[in-house]
Amino acid sequence: MPRLMRGLRRAQASAERDALRERRLDEVIGLVDRFMYDMARLIAGHPPEWETYVALGVTSCFTTAVAPFLAGGDAMRPDFGQFGQLRVDGDLTDSATPVEAWLEFDDRSLRETPDGRLIGSPRRRMQIWMAIALDSGRIERCQIRPCAAA
Repeated sequence: MPRLMRGLRRAQASAERDALRERRLDEVIGLVDRFMYDMARLIAGHPPEWETYVALGVTSCFTTAVAPFLAGGDAMRPDFGQFGQLRVDGDLTDSATPVEAWLEFDDRSLRETPDGRLIGSPRRRMQIWMAIALDSGRIERCQIRPCAAA
């Protein structure tokens, strides 16, 4: 009988870890999606609403980088495609250790000039890397770069 009880407890603990892992994966996906929406707002010339879930150093870096472009009167019409590839690495059951998320997507955004002209650019594959603190639900570090040519 004790062996059966230990097996049941292990199965229950495993099910609880799986449920926690799935819940935290959903949280990471939500953060990445929200970040992409706010990044699109930023490059389109609208204020992002990321103060509550992105570290200040990250937000100020991106805002500062985009400011000269927007100051010239141009803006982007973001088009990041309908699909992207998301990879999450790390222990989703350990809230004390950040996880890393990589998102790859096709950027088809258009530049809009002050007089309303749209200027296309070659489609490019982009990668965003994020370090996400599970305990606070915040993006602590982030990098955006073009993917290496295949």
